[in-house]
Amino acid sequence: MTRNPPSSVELNVRQQEKGLRSANLIACSSVLGIQQVGRNAPCLLTPYDLRLFIYMDRTFGTIHPIMTSQNLSREEVIDRILAAFRQYGYEGASLARLSEATGLGRSSLYHHFPNGKEDMAAAALDSVATWFSENVLSALQGTDSPKKRLKRFSAKLSEFYKDGTTSCLSDVFTIGEAGTIFQKKMGERLKNLMRALAKVAEESGVDRAEAARRAESIVIAIQGSLILSRATANTAPFLRVVDNIAHQLID
Repeated sequence: MTRNPPSSVELNVRQQEKGLRSANLIACSSVLGIQQVGRNAPCLLTPYDLRLFIYMDRTFGTIHPIMTSQNLSREEVIDRILAAFRQYGYEGASLARLSEATGLGRSSLYHHFPNGKEDMAAAALDSVATWFSENVLSALQGTDSPKKRLKRFSAKLSEFYKDGTTSCLSDVFTIGEAGTIFQKKMGERLKNLMRALAKVAEESGVDRAEAARRAESIVIAIQGSLILSRATANTAPFLRVVDNIAHQLID
C-alpha cells in the first residue's frame, strides 16, 4: 500500500563512499518533489547541496543512490526516457517506469512534460531526430565522392543503432496507441531519409526513378535487419546491410 512520505526523516547513515562522513540529516523530501513509491521511503540527503538523493529499501536494508532532477540536465532526462521507451515500448513504459528511469517523481515529470507520456515521447523523438539529422544525414552532404559520403553515413548509422543492438524506433512508435499519435511524424522522417539517399544515388548517375527505388529498398533492409537482429540476438544481419549500402545504392 502506498503511503505519503513524512515531511522529514532523521536517519544515521554509514559511510557510503570515500570522503562521505556518517551523518544525522533532516531530509525534507518535499524539497526534491519526490513521492514515495511502495516500500521505498526517502531517507537521506547527502551534504553535496542536495544533488544526490538516497533511498532505503526497507525490505532488504540496502541503500541505492539515484540521480535527481538537480543533477540531471533536460537532455539527460530525455535520454533516460528514450531508453525506457526502447526497453518497454510506448504502452509498456508506464509513469512508474519512467519515474524510476529518470529518478524524478511523477509531479516533477508532469512539471517538465505537462501532457505526460505523450510529451515525453515527443521530446525523446525530437531529440533523436536532431541527432540523426546532425550526425547521420549530414554525412550524406558535402563535396566528397558519393562513395565516401555513403561510407561516412554507414559508420554513423551503425553508431546510431549501436551496431544493431538497439531497437528500431519506427517499430516502437508506429504501432498501437503510439501509432495513432506518432505514425505521421515517423513516416515523414523515413521519407526524408529515402530522399537523402536517392539524391546521392542521382549524383552518382542513377536515374531518378531507379534512385528512389534503391533508396526505399535500403531503408526497408535497415529496418528489417534491426528487427531480425533483435529477435535473433545476432547483429550480423544489420551489420551486413550497413556494409552493403554503398554497393546497393550506386554500384
